[in-house]
Amino acid sequence: MTQPPSVGVPVCYRHPSRETWVRCTRCDRPICPDCMNEASVGHQCPECVREGRRTQRSARTAFGGSVAGQRGTVTITLIVINVAVAVAGVLMSGARAAVGGLFTGVGTVQLVGAVHAGGVTLMPDG
Repeated sequence: MTQPPSVGVPVCYRHPSRETWVRCTRCDRPICPDCMNEASVGHQCPECVREGRRTQRSARTAFGGSVAGQRGTVTITLIVINVAVAVAGVLMSGARAAVGGLFTGVGTVQLVGAVHAGGVTLMPDG
């Protein structure tokens, strides 16, 4: 049978049958180990934690955006569009680019057969 706590021994304000010597650092109420939440300085009761969450600012990213954008939906969409346009460009450029142009001569410009018209250089392949 459980005996009531002796006089002078603090009990948890949520569980009157539990003795405790731990107090909330914000409101100084006695709290048992089941009720206490660890804080940066000591322990806090559930009501103080709830009150602190209401007054706390929402989390932000390094550039000030909300955390809701952490999944990167817009960034991933832009990358997919860029890759699709690049693939479409390779497919529309013809068989020569698809077969050998991707791996040979990448980054080189051939000036053979260039025509100057009004200060603009026109390449034979467009």
